[in-house]
Amino acid sequence: ISDKIFKFKFNAAAAAPSKENTEIIFSRIIKMAVATVHLYGFEDFTGMEFADTSQGGEKIYLSRDELENFRKNKKVRLF
Repeated sequence: ISDKIFKFKFNAAAAAPSKENTEIIFSRIIKMAVATVHLYGFEDFTGMEFADTSQGGEKIYLSRDELENFRKNKKVRLF
């Protein structure tokens, strides 16, 4: 965590590079991170940053509100 932002880095290079696969990978990683933060009751953060470190990888930031919506299976725009 840095400046009240959880930062997650991962490499999704093994997946077939497509927009759909990228969204699936990000979605699963976000789901794990959100569940963990929720279960442990972390409160002192403003959002989460997720970065694919593979060549041409995507990077997104989601606020606490967006993360809560994601946790409740509400539509959240990732890209």
